[in-house]
Amino acid sequence: MLKHQVLPKPPKKPRVAKEGKKRRFPHASQTKFPALNSQIAEINGNAKSRNAILNSPTIHFIIHLSDSIYWKPIASSIEKLGVNIVSYLGEKEIRVSLRKDLYEQFLDSLEVNSKYIDSIKEIALGTKMDESLLEEIKQKPNDNSLVSIEFSNASGLSEIEIVESAISNWVDKGQYGTVKKSFESDTTLLLLAFLVNKSIETIAEQIYPLSYVAKIPEIMLESEKDQSRIDDELSLELDSTFQLEETNESGNIPSHPVISIDSGINRNHFLLNSNISDTFDYTTGGNTPCDDDFGHGSNVAGLVIYGGDLRQSRLPTTKVIAVKNFDGQQRQIERDIIKVIQESINRYKYTSRILNLSFSARGPNSSQTRALDELVFKEDCIVLASAGNIRKEHIESFLNSGENYPDYITHQGMFFPADCRNVITVGACTEAPSSFVPRDCPSPFTRSNYCRSIIKPDVMAPGGNLEHSNSTGANQVFPVAGLGILTTSNVANRQIEKFGTSMSSPIVANTVSILTQRRFGLSAFLTKAVLISSCTQMVNATDGCIFSNSLQGFGKMNREYAVNSLDWRVCYLLQGEFDTTNQDVIHRYRFLFPDLADTIEVTVVKEK
Repeated sequence: MLKHQVLPKPPKKPRVAKEGKKRRFPHASQTKFPALNSQIAEINGNAKSRNAILNSPTIHFIIHLSDSIYWKPIASSIEKLGVNIVSYLGEKEIRVSLRKDLYEQFLDSLEVNSKYIDSIKEIALGTKMDESLLEEIKQKPNDNSLVSIEFSNASGLSEIEIVESAISNWVDKGQYGTVKKSFESDTTLLLLAFLVNKSIETIAEQIYPLSYVAKIPEIMLESEKDQSRIDDELSLELDSTFQLEETNESGNIPSHPVISIDSGINRNHFLLNSNISDTFDYTTGGNTPCDDDFGHGSNVAGLVIYGGDLRQSRLPTTKVIAVKNFDGQQRQIERDIIKVIQESINRYKYTSRILNLSFSARGPNSSQTRALDELVFKEDCIVLASAGNIRKEHIESFLNSGENYPDYITHQGMFFPADCRNVITVGACTEAPSSFVPRDCPSPFTRSNYCRSIIKPDVMAPGGNLEHSNSTGANQVFPVAGLGILTTSNVANRQIEKFGTSMSSPIVANTVSILTQRRFGLSAFLTKAVLISSCTQMVNATDGCIFSNSLQGFGKMNREYAVNSLDWRVCYLLQGEFDTTNQDVIHRYRFLFPDLADTIEVTVVKEK
């Protein structure tokens, strides 16, 4: 369980304007101690009555400050209160915990250290729960929901040791559903639960250390046969097989395969069978059969192995480890995706550290995003994730409402796992032009990024294009032969033309596999830096402007630049640490400057 407390970092300190006179002291509060005493007394009284699930040794509450926590007098006064800071909710607002047995000392300290405290408030359910889930609980208290329950940076760590069992025992006793551990680290405990709605509200209200409860959206492949469970089914089965010359060079393929968590693989396909390093099937709990009933896993595997469209890439350059997790049934409580990823990393840690995730959630879940970010950072894995697809009917709806390409893409944000900071998120770009979108542009279905504080996607790779028509008076988009990516099918030895970011991600995974073979020991963040530095920014042919970062990330990946140094282009790989709190520290690096070069580009990738 959690071994020690790691306090969260405060929010970034804002820059102080140079103009005007600088204040010497923080603003003081107008709230007197008796009012604060009354507020904390009410919170303490409520805490004593909330022991139906766990008799918690701590209480949690929110302190609203009169000025920024960055002021030393304010930070010092908070420290003297004897509380633990659980999280920073803003410059003037912090969530804290207090041991119940220290309540009287807290009151004594509060009386002399309340100068900068405006109020003390209980943590409202709206702060601990997703708003849509809270509304659903009120409307349908007897329905069931799949949720994540997160405990982050919790104080009173001894109670975290028993909180999982306490919740499980209470759920079992009341027959409310199922609770399972999803992820655990030194700072985070994440539970996955399928529960009656009214019990979810009780857990959020009763368990003080709980950080956040959110509904878990469906997680699925981006194109499955079951039309009720797809992001978008865009594929063209070719009338005849596109036969490639068989090669005897597979024995020379690098031994660093890509782990693809998907729907299985067509073991008998002549373009795949000799390039499968291993398989694991979560539907059986063993290595076999790992059959691909949907085709998606075989499509992805072909691009992992050959690194691109089979019309251009005819020589296998890496191998694949096929992990079957998706079989058309939503079994997210039994096959929790975080556990599947973690188990796959552990199972193949001596074979590969590259994972391809060509699937997407239907909505956000910040707890799962944080868990995967922490897992990738801890294990130093290189995880490629597809940005996700905008459904065809949604594109048509945007166009019919008067919103044109590429503007409508900015309204379609990406979700887990694409929204994780530490994964390499891959968007789709066009290889062939259509009447709708030119060549070398973001594909009309690729998703964008809601969060403007980070650049996502990271890189772009071919994913196909769509044709456009409004001959019927309404806008229509549709796949046309020659605009997609040709890859392997799950039917016999056939090939199939596919469209989507699911196809873009394994193309980059192939490059990463080659890159890590040539530069053994490359960290996940240096790998990301190399890919970013290889990118070429794409330009909107309509207005001649560069597409925004939210649409194309750092640009279209160039495999040649990423994998090789050229006479006029040399890539130096350096790894170090910067103390962001000390602006006086200077890092000096010595490197050779190519005779034919006149430009230096520096790419810095920040670790989480």
